[in-house]
Amino acid sequence: MQMTTLNNIQEYAFQTYPLLRKAKLLAVLLALAAYSPAHAAEEWLNVPTASDNITFSIDKVHLKRSGKVVKFWEKIVYTQPTAKDETSGKMIKEKKIHRIMNCEERTQGLLHGVTYGEQGNFITSLSLDEDKTSMTAIPDNTVAATEFEIVCANISSKPD
Repeated sequence: MQMTTLNNIQEYAFQTYPLLRKAKLLAVLLALAAYSPAHAAEEWLNVPTASDNITFSIDKVHLKRSGKVVKFWEKIVYTQPTAKDETSGKMIKEKKIHRIMNCEERTQGLLHGVTYGEQGNFITSLSLDEDKTSMTAIPDNTVAATEFEIVCANISSKPD
């Protein structure tokens, strides 16, 4: 009997205030979107590193190439977190970084970065417009150099 009363009240409210029905639908859609993972179809390729406390991975599914430029997601996971986020004071367990590399110029930049805590809780994020991204040289014998070799493997370099 209580559900019938609630349903009657809801129907009356929807008839009296037509936008309320749209607001309810929007609220449901937003709630569903909030619970769906941002990277539902990830496939991570581990990148070799000399450290036992950190793993680097590249998401092969979201790797995008356009000419000599490659954009990809990198995941960094710390086995034992050692760095704290300065603002929140939380230990950083994982970072996901949307990177950009120019295979012809052998440069790299950051487009978006997200940090997560020890229970996978969001800590902070940073986004940059691509035209404002600072591209820097990729140093030899680094994880970035290995990632460069992986993501730029089938892109021919500029002829001498």
